[in-house]
Parts: sequence; structure tokens; C-alpha cells
Amino acid sequence: MLAVMLDRFEALAARLGAVDARAVPVSELADLRAALNLLRLREARASLPAAPGAALDATFAAIAAEARGALPRASLLQRLDAALAACAAEPGRAARRAAVSLSGLRLALFPGAPPPALSAPAPQHGSLPA
Repeated sequence: MLAVMLDRFEALAARLGAVDARAVPVSELADLRAALNLLRLREARASLPAAPGAALDATFAAIAAEARGALPRASLLQRLDAALAACAAEPGRAARRAAVSLSGLRLALFPGAPPPALSAPAPQHGSLPA
């Protein structure tokens, strides 16, 4: 499904290249970015450990509730930040990819929001200090 979405996105990008950038509302591109990141998160969900997976499930539920008008946007931002913190705290490629997609989703939905307060991960054995 992601491959089909990427093909359609590339076709749209080619068309947008021929159009004046000022003619396309920024909100429409943000919606495309949000949808693409949401697809990536759905694909990543199966390979996440329990804690970040549960946080991601809560985020999916919050997105649906906010779309129906049943959840304030501030609560959705809190859920996104909680899922981002859970994924950022987890080692491994799947959690890292989910964190990147959550960051992209957060930026698309809340472009003016201040950065999330994430704690720095503990250095892993054998890694150099920053």
C-alpha cells in the first residue's frame, strides 16, 4: 500500500512542479505529509515493542477521535508527544523509524507547536559521549 501511495505522491509532485508554488495551499501539502507519515506508522506498528506500540495505538485512536471532533487538538498533541517519547526511548531501527514518522506527523499537524520535551537517551555501551 505504501508503494502505491508513494507512486501517487510522485505523480502529484511532478504536477506540482509545473504549477506555481504560490497556487498550492501549504495546508494541502501538510495533509499529504501527515497521510504519508500515518501510513508509515501503520506499517511500523507490527515491529514495535509493547510500550511504544501501545503508545502508537493510543495515538491512532486520538487522531481518529480528533478527526470526529471528539478530542481537543491539544490532547492529540499530548498523545503524539507521548508516543514520540516512547519510541525515542526504545533502541532499535523500528522504533527509530516510528519516531521519525511521528515527528513528521507532528510537524504536519502542528507546525507552530514548540518542540516536544524529550529526555536524552542513555548512551549505549561502547558509544562515544556527545
